[in-house]
Amino acid sequence: MTRRVNALVLVMLMAIAPLVPMASAHPTIGLSTDVSHVILSPGEATNITLTIDNNGSAIESYSISVSGFDNVWEVIPADSNVSNVIPTLSATTTIAIRLSTSALPSDSGTLTITVTEPDANVSSTIDVQLSALPRYLPSIDATAAGDNGLVNITPGDDLNLSISVTNDGNVEDTILLAVDQTPDLMAFWQNWTSGGNNNSSDNNTSGNNTGGNNNTGNNNTGNNTGGNNTGGNNTGGNNSSGNNTGGNNTSGNNSSGNSTGNGSNGVFSRSIPSGWEVRFVDDLIEVMNPGETRTANLIVSTPSNAAPGYYGFKLFAASSLGNFSVNTTLVVNITATHDLSFSHTNLGVLLPGESSTTELEITSLSTSEGVWSWTSTIVSGDCNSELSELQSNIIEGQSYEIEVDVTAGVNTHVNDECKIRIDGVLDHDSSITEEYEFSVYVGEAWGLSMVLPSMITLDVGTEETFNVAVTNNGTEEDTVSLVGIDSEGITFTNPEPVTLQRGESQYMVVGVTIDSSIVGDITLNFSMSSTNGGGETVTESGLFEVREFAEFSIIGPSDNRIIITPGENSSISLNLTNDGTRDLEFTTTITGLPNGITVLSGLEGASVVAGESTEVILQMSAASSLQPASNSFTVTFDGVYVTGSITLDLQITDRGEVSIDAGTDRIIASP
Repeated sequence: MTRRVNALVLVMLMAIAPLVPMASAHPTIGLSTDVSHVILSPGEATNITLTIDNNGSAIESYSISVSGFDNVWEVIPADSNVSNVIPTLSATTTIAIRLSTSALPSDSGTLTITVTEPDANVSSTIDVQLSALPRYLPSIDATAAGDNGLVNITPGDDLNLSISVTNDGNVEDTILLAVDQTPDLMAFWQNWTSGGNNNSSDNNTSGNNTGGNNNTGNNNTGNNTGGNNTGGNNTGGNNSSGNNTGGNNTSGNNSSGNSTGNGSNGVFSRSIPSGWEVRFVDDLIEVMNPGETRTANLIVSTPSNAAPGYYGFKLFAASSLGNFSVNTTLVVNITATHDLSFSHTNLGVLLPGESSTTELEITSLSTSEGVWSWTSTIVSGDCNSELSELQSNIIEGQSYEIEVDVTAGVNTHVNDECKIRIDGVLDHDSSITEEYEFSVYVGEAWGLSMVLPSMITLDVGTEETFNVAVTNNGTEEDTVSLVGIDSEGITFTNPEPVTLQRGESQYMVVGVTIDSSIVGDITLNFSMSSTNGGGETVTESGLFEVREFAEFSIIGPSDNRIIITPGENSSISLNLTNDGTRDLEFTTTITGLPNGITVLSGLEGASVVAGESTEVILQMSAASSLQPASNSFTVTFDGVYVTGSITLDLQITDRGEVSIDAGTDRIIASP
């Protein structure tokens, strides 16, 4: 113990001693730092400022390097080069320093900063002392006792429990133990030897709390806040990373072990009750090496009249040198009498292949609260059950509800029985059990659905058929009728009713006739009903496409004849009427004309909008050499989707003509 105290005094003296930076300087390069001694706790970081004075006569640039420190120190210059420093002026740069969380006080050393002027190959150095503070970090863990820190005991019994105590600091330490109160560190030091008293006074006041950190340049930023008081022991060391948060209180007993498991269910912390004995056999663990774990024996003795319930006791571990403590919680459970009564209410209808909920009401007849684990078992019937929760904390004299999700098999039918048994086991005493049976009966439901075809195109003027998929979504057999709803220009031919088993689907063939006056997208409406569905019907509408249809007529002259005289022109008018719903583009061809007849116009093609008419004028010429004759020819109109033609008579008539000729072009006359 004396060696630890002396070591602490040495650290204190080193911290408060005035330190002068050691420098080896070239006359042209002057160096200084804002601090000459950096004192950090493991895991902390700080910055120092380096000032470079250009004592030369020219503008210079300098390179910066660091060396001489242990690998637990991370030293990084913000600038590896400082450029354009004017003579007689100076430049500053920052050097970041971080101490590893695994550092020991023995890792203290010296940082050498070297500044070099490359052109002249001259340099200056300056030393900064680096000190790693001791970290005092006790840890106490009760999770090995009982069930993760929860122990069961009957009134009048005694327990001898093993509690783990660890020195998570980086120096040797002596740890004090106590139950339900912080260990009395002042009494510990007062009871120490006279030589130890003086040293302990130095440690408690100068070494850890005030001295060694307040007086030097780095203490305000690096050590006083982050060293022992905040970073080393209270925040970074034990409370956050060590025992309170990460070690014992959160992960160990309070959250994972006792607070979560038992605390929310009635665990409480109080002074040791009258008649109880809860104490450590030995409340002092001396000279623990860093990282060392030892086992402390804790005696728990209860009186024969101890009331049932959960009793929480805080177990404290204190660092004698660090002057602070941590704690964990041990929960002692005094067993009690437990008894429950049950009732149930079915909240819905259980259908084949589906689920319904039954609410199970549990009333506690116990003398103490208890945590119960539940299982459900199918006694008979084609069904499954699942509990909304598998564990419940039930307070004495109170009621509690659990939901049971019951699923009937797909092959069940109306009035089939599903018998379920609920078994409960008291968590801390598996010999205490409860059993409750209840039945749920399968009901019935009716339902229909249909699926209309998509991308169906219909022609007008003729009956078109298509399939409609109908499904019995009910739980029992049903007879289904499907009806297409007639409307103007739309007439359905409906299928005969079909009988479907539950879940069965079938195609029903529906016929429909569309009037030629309808074209484009139309909506067809359907209605479906069933024998067991009562007056309920299912309606559905589908979008169908009615194709455009092509149809036209050709009307010529009343006698379907064209008369032409040789050497002359003649024309005839043909009427094209688009009787369909599709616009038509016609190309015109003529066959059967005799030689000498030429078509002058009328073969250019024609466009006729649906429901409209147009006139095609066919003009012909006849050669003068043609002889009277009668022929027939055919005019064909091709509208791509439809083709039509008309046959006409061609009558070539006689040509009336007088020809005068003379042998001479003179007339001789005499008196």
